[in-house]
Amino acid sequence: MITEHAQCHCGKITAEVRFSKPLADFEPRACDCDFCAKHGAAYISEAEGSLDIRIKDSEHAVSYQHGSGLADFLLCGHCGVLMAVTYSHEGGTAGSLNSRTLDNRRSLMPAQTSSAVKFLSDTEKPERWKQVWIQNVRFS
Repeated sequence: MITEHAQCHCGKITAEVRFSKPLADFEPRACDCDFCAKHGAAYISEAEGSLDIRIKDSEHAVSYQHGSGLADFLLCGHCGVLMAVTYSHEGGTAGSLNSRTLDNRRSLMPAQTSSAVKFLSDTEKPERWKQVWIQNVRFS
C-alpha cells in the first residue's frame, strides 16, 4: 500500500490515506452538486484503501449534510477547508477524500466532473458508495 498525507489549510485536521496504486493513476471526481462545486472539491477513493482522519480538537470539526442527508461532509471549522465526505453504515464508515487537500496533489490526473450521484435515488447512493468509496475510514 502507498501512503499519502493530507491536511486542511491550518493543519487542525490531517489525514493519512493508503492506496494500492500511486496517485498518478487516479483521476479525481469533481462532484457537480452545488455544495461540492462551491468548495472546488474533487474526490479520490479506492474501495480497498484506508483513510485515517485526525482531528486535533473536536471544536475544529464541522459536519454538514445537504440534499438527501445521507452523507456527512467534514470541514475544518477554523480555516473552512472541505476535507472529506463520509457515510456511516452497519459495517462501519465509508468515505472519499477531497484530493485538493493532499500534500502530493500535483501528481494526480486532472479532475473530471461526475454527476452520477446527483441522479441516484437515496437507496442507490449508498450502494454506489460501497463500490467506489474507501471502506475503511477511521477518526481519531
